[in-house]
Parts: sequence; C-alpha cells; structure tokens
Amino acid sequence: MVDIHSEEYILGQNIRKYRLRLGWSQADLSNAVDIDRADISKYENGAKGIMSSTLLRKFAKALGVSMDALMDEEEPENTAASIQEKYEKLSSRHQEMVKETIDAFLFQESNVAMAVGVPYRSKVSVRYFFCLFYCRYRAFTESI
Repeated sequence: MVDIHSEEYILGQNIRKYRLRLGWSQADLSNAVDIDRADISKYENGAKGIMSSTLLRKFAKALGVSMDALMDEEEPENTAASIQEKYEKLSSRHQEMVKETIDAFLFQESNVAMAVGVPYRSKVSVRYFFCLFYCRYRAFTESI
C-alpha cells in the first residue's frame, strides 16, 4: 500500500500533473527521460521508491519545471498570470491601492529579512507575501 503523504508519492503526483499539463502520455515522458514507460507509471504512483538526483533533474528538464516544483507538496492557488489578470480588471483607483500595498509589504519584508538574515527574495517570503496580499485584497473587496 502506498503512503499518499510520502515524498515519493507527492513527487509522482507532481510528475503526473506536469506531464498532463504538457499533454504528454507516459510513453512521451519515458522517451524524454530515457526510461521504461512502466517505470513512469511506478514513479507516478509512488511505487518505484526513491529517485536519484540525476533522474529527478531529467524529469524536471523534460517537464520544463524546477526540481523544487516537482518536490513541492502544494502549489499556490493563484499563479502570477491569474493575479495579473485580476489586477488588470481593477479600476485605476484600486490598482493604485494594490501598488501601495505591495510597496508596503516589500518594505516590511525587506526590513524583517535583514533583521533575521533571511534572503529577501526567498521562496517562503514570496509565498508569504502573496498570501498576505490575497487576504488583504479579499478583506478589501468584502468591505465594499
């Protein structure tokens, strides 16, 4: 029985997700990374076991994503494209408010990051920023 919380299963599900986004079959991916198609199925189901870093790099390159993206347990709900689309639908007044909010968050994060020695543009700080921004945006729109 496969543990759906295991790193192998999460990795496999991410491989499947990115493969399907490209519209590829398992055979297409097996050709791209030069392994047997049956092994693709086993990796996607978390049944193959631990993957070597070399093979992980091949999967990431073939799928056009980073190795981190393949290993991430969760994907942010809002992609940069959807955030941009939402921003463009706002009135100029609200767009200005968003810009001011972003500037305030960036200023605050840069000060906190310098104080604790965390890289300013780390993956965590970017996710944290978008979470805060989205929560503030939702609160603002609900108050209108």
